[in-house]
Amino acid sequence: MIVCLYLAAGLSSRLQGHKLSLPLGGRPLGSWALEAAMESRIEEVLAVTREAGRPEWLPTDVEPEVGTRLSLLHCPVSWRGQSRSIISGVRAAQERGAEGVLILLADQPLVTSEMINSLIDRFQTTDPPPAFVAASLDGVARPPVLLSKSLFPDLLSLQGDQGARNILRGRHADGVLVPFSDTLLFADVDTEEDYQTLLQRKKGV
Repeated sequence: MIVCLYLAAGLSSRLQGHKLSLPLGGRPLGSWALEAAMESRIEEVLAVTREAGRPEWLPTDVEPEVGTRLSLLHCPVSWRGQSRSIISGVRAAQERGAEGVLILLADQPLVTSEMINSLIDRFQTTDPPPAFVAASLDGVARPPVLLSKSLFPDLLSLQGDQGARNILRGRHADGVLVPFSDTLLFADVDTEEDYQTLLQRKKGV
């Protein structure tokens, strides 16, 4: 089983308010990549949040529950950096007997289900199994990324605001990059400028 860790616990420190609730195409920004994950072949999605309870960016027609394909995982120490969200998610994935985790960022709204499925396909068909399969642009690994359970100890040792990037660099020879040429797929939102640019680019899609 592959578990998606939907990282939605960021502080949005460079944007006023919660960026995942910003409107994009008539719905909250944070719901876009989640929908892609739910439309993909991923077996379970854990949305890691900083809020206790239902986040405001979650669509009203979505009902996450423990034991279903989508559940919420509250990370009360997410303020200490992205590593805490990843560690919480990996521990939960281990409890479920996961063979790997797909790390998906909630502020990367234009990721598609086809993109996610291509990573899953490569992970499941490569022999011997790779340590990771990452999306890439111009030869550089970028999220989303699927990491084998062989890397769980490395993920559990992350600190501060570290993500999986350093791990991928250290295990480059053990992984697989799946290239994508459309830069729009990798658009993320960290600043007001990013958000405004995304709104304009989205209009042109």
